[in-house]
Amino acid sequence: MKQKGKLIGILALVLLLLVFGGIYTAYHLNTENFVRRDEIITRGEFAAILVRDIPLDASNAEKDPPSFPDIDGHWSEKNIEALIDAGIIDTADYPDGFHPDDPITRTDLVNIT
Repeated sequence: MKQKGKLIGILALVLLLLVFGGIYTAYHLNTENFVRRDEIITRGEFAAILVRDIPLDASNAEKDPPSFPDIDGHWSEKNIEALIDAGIIDTADYPDGFHPDDPITRTDLVNIT
């Protein structure tokens, strides 16, 4: 039990040194700053987060031509294609294109998840 208390004390000291040394700012310690409630997330960003969190392999997901014409060359193209390949995104739900830079809507979340 003595060693556990010692370890906690050492970890607290290291955290204080990181915070006061400016290496890790106290801003990062506030839970409100991890995910902001009013932050807008795009369809492409959501696709990238979903691929990372599931996880899916997006390295070979690129298609020629792409499933949606408006994702060609987009930074999240591989992520979107990986979600299509996994059956998470149905191209029929987006007849006018995916529009990866548009803010994601609740309807999109229902369609994707």
